[in-house]
Amino acid sequence: MSIGTRIQRAITDGCGNNASELARACGVKPSAVYQWVRDETKPNCINIFFIEAKTGFSARWIALGEGSEKLDPSKVTFITKDESDPLFEKIKDADDRLKRAVENLLDQAQR
Repeated sequence: MSIGTRIQRAITDGCGNNASELARACGVKPSAVYQWVRDETKPNCINIFFIEAKTGFSARWIALGEGSEKLDPSKVTFITKDESDPLFEKIKDADDRLKRAVENLLDQAQR
């Protein structure tokens, strides 16, 4: 199953089949979400965590297809990019090596 297929499942089962709502939560245009679903592009690591927070589907499962598909509902906090700006800024400023490592994992998952 591709990352696009996993994102589509998260949209369908975790976001009420509303890609526009997911786009708002990630701070991207709906066209970006449609490109993810069609496997034309991949979400960055930050957006994978926003997808997790919005849908309740595990970031690890979305990115790699490994582990539990869904998170424990009692531990899910629904956030949007705007509500988590301090966290977003910390992630954005994280060490470049970590970013490259996550992107490499995503690339491997696509193969």
